[in-house]
Amino acid sequence: MLKPDYDAVAEMFAERARLREGDQVLIQAHDEGTPLTEAMTLACFRRGAVPLTLIAQEETQARVFREISAENVARPPAHLAALLEKTDVIFYLYSQNKNPAILADVPAAKLAAAMRGRTAAREVTYDGRRRVIIADFPTRAQADFFGVDFESYHDAFWSALDVDYGALGRRVGAVAKLIRGSAEVRVTTAKGTDVRLNVKGRLVQEDNGTISLPGEPDADVILNLPTGEACLAPAESGADGKAVFDFAFIGGRRVRDLEVRFERGRARLAGAAEGFDRAREYFAAGTGDPYLIAELGVGANPALTAPCGSILMDEKITGTVHLALGDNRSLGGANVSSIHQDMIILNPRVTCDGTLLMAEGQLKV
Repeated sequence: MLKPDYDAVAEMFAERARLREGDQVLIQAHDEGTPLTEAMTLACFRRGAVPLTLIAQEETQARVFREISAENVARPPAHLAALLEKTDVIFYLYSQNKNPAILADVPAAKLAAAMRGRTAAREVTYDGRRRVIIADFPTRAQADFFGVDFESYHDAFWSALDVDYGALGRRVGAVAKLIRGSAEVRVTTAKGTDVRLNVKGRLVQEDNGTISLPGEPDADVILNLPTGEACLAPAESGADGKAVFDFAFIGGRRVRDLEVRFERGRARLAGAAEGFDRAREYFAAGTGDPYLIAELGVGANPALTAPCGSILMDEKITGTVHLALGDNRSLGGANVSSIHQDMIILNPRVTCDGTLLMAEGQLKV
């Protein structure tokens, strides 16, 4: 099993975040990620930045969901929004719970209430005035939840960070260039996916390991690590057809072969081989329009070759496509929702105005 150099990883994170002297930094992590959290804190101080660390108490949050009324769970934490207003850089060192299964029996209405309560904080986070870096720290509980071997899961994560960022940037750039020059992207698969997406004139972001500073031209101030995708919000009314998602993890449950029918951008959940009731319950509890097309993403990280269940990694696999429903504002869209739910399509054929971008999971650019 790989033994990551946490100090080196933290220094790389700081470099990718373009951390500067005087930056006010918020680090959010879970307790199993302490080695990386400590290294990240020191990396901030070395650059003259000012870090503040918050550790997620998942067990406490789970009790809150089970024992406290939805009305109280939904109360907005105004002090968190105020803290974020003063923050220049946010490091989320957990993109998912250390134990994702902890939410599996929480009623979807409670999860939705909590998301409503975090709306103000989320709007500040993604208002384009601060840099946001979203990473993770792989745990055994995550691997168990996803049904994969921990050693393989652990090594895939750390290996995906240790890539040639120059080559990755060129690959992501080639994908983004083809999409930018197109009006329609079509995705098909052997499982029955056949969906057309209107991408004309939409902002295409390159998640390639480089982050923008607020105010720079075409600023992309959100970065995933591991990185490696081109993504955008299709036109809100611009999705038609059928998508069969190989898998997603929705509300703490696995959902397999979820069939979604699109008409003028809005989705209807039509069935699934596994987890359909949880998916339906979760979306029904969302606020705003949780059924609207939110994202098209094309993975391009060569170090990631097989799905593991973690959306942070799976959406970066070279030769995958993911679509999301719900909120699309962080991608330049206008839909407001408490939900942004990504779902993976494996081995697709993708064309841009008829030009082949991907064939059965193989990039052609």
